[in-house]
Amino acid sequence: MAEIVNLNGVDICFEIHGEGLPIVYTPGGFYPLEQGRVVADRLRSLGYRVLLWDRPNTGESGLVFEGDSLLQIWAEKLHALTHHTGHSPAFVAGGSGGYLASLCFAYLYPTEVKGLILISPQTDDQEIWRTIMKGTFGELAGIAEEKGMAAAVEASGGQWDFFDW
Repeated sequence: MAEIVNLNGVDICFEIHGEGLPIVYTPGGFYPLEQGRVVADRLRSLGYRVLLWDRPNTGESGLVFEGDSLLQIWAEKLHALTHHTGHSPAFVAGGSGGYLASLCFAYLYPTEVKGLILISPQTDDQEIWRTIMKGTFGELAGIAEEKGMAAAVEASGGQWDFFDW
């Protein structure tokens, strides 16, 4: 059953499915929560406590017309919601528009993220993604790919050392 909480003047619609390790799932598109329930139910069946939420300006949550960017607004609201629901730190997953929201959340609040599950990017243009990732996680992703996650954690100067590699 969906709940609504007012976070800093904006109504945010969300649901919690299951028990276990916390994971946040942000579906894509501009649809109500039912678009994300299939994924949330599958994650629940795998032993996760899933926070399924609806981003502002996309469906059942409120509208926001102020802020630097829609991605930043989504990240800030998700940050407040994860603390409100006790889903912090958590694995963060999203598809399409939820992919972008999840990536921005991880960039702005890296200590809140145990890991990212990014599904269906809005483009398959690798040059665009290299440009976006360069200066954020690009260097660390390259190190992780080449030498493993422990080497990436070490290269980060301990920024990611709360992970259990």
